[in-house]
Amino acid sequence: MTKDELKNLLKKGESPRLDWKRDFPQGILRGKRSGDWNKARGKLLKSLISLANTPEPGPAFLIYGVEDSGRKRKVIGISKPFDDAEFQQWALNTFDPPPKFLYTPLDWNKTKTVGIFQIERTPEFPHVVKDNVGGILFAGQVWFRRGSQNNIALYSDLREMIEGIIPFKISSPNDPSFKKIKEQYKSEGKKTTLVGMSDKDSYLDRDYKIATKPGTRKEVWVGPLGDRYELILLSEPEKATSD
Repeated sequence: MTKDELKNLLKKGESPRLDWKRDFPQGILRGKRSGDWNKARGKLLKSLISLANTPEPGPAFLIYGVEDSGRKRKVIGISKPFDDAEFQQWALNTFDPPPKFLYTPLDWNKTKTVGIFQIERTPEFPHVVKDNVGGILFAGQVWFRRGSQNNIALYSDLREMIEGIIPFKISSPNDPSFKKIKEQYKSEGKKTTLVGMSDKDSYLDRDYKIATKPGTRKEVWVGPLGDRYELILLSEPEKATSD
């Protein structure tokens, strides 16, 4: 995220895709010897996974170092630097499947740094707690975000999540609905390609991403072969630009 992108987000209040935090929980700031270390980890992970599990598509942001008074946001800066690898390990140990995210620090000025979690909402969800953490998270829970509040998912919430990821199945690449999806990606400056289901993982390893039906997390499957679908739509890697 760039400083200009953060400035644009600062105009917005909390939502199902955005959560502002003044600073990291005190137990994390005090370190592993703190009696509140695991409780503080649980609080951070609950905020992270709630955003990852919210059914709506598109990236979500958990941002530390910003004071939110409701009407406006003020950059305060985080008290201590952290490394993405540590947070990735926490998430890997706590959730199944683990969420996809990236933590990066952003220098606001010479004295203030903001900590930003950019969370990718993927079709592989809901992310379920698999290990108890600090009396905050318990195995079997599914947390998600409704408005600006984090909640434990009930039956109707889980049903919405699961039904929301049932693949969007199209009989042929000539189908008007398929063409509409490709046109939507094209309007966003993204290229798409159809690949065989058996080749999906090799493409994902080359930084392709699963393309979804716009406005959902549904994978796009094309061309039935008996009772199976043989093709899946992927978005191609964005080409790096040089200065």
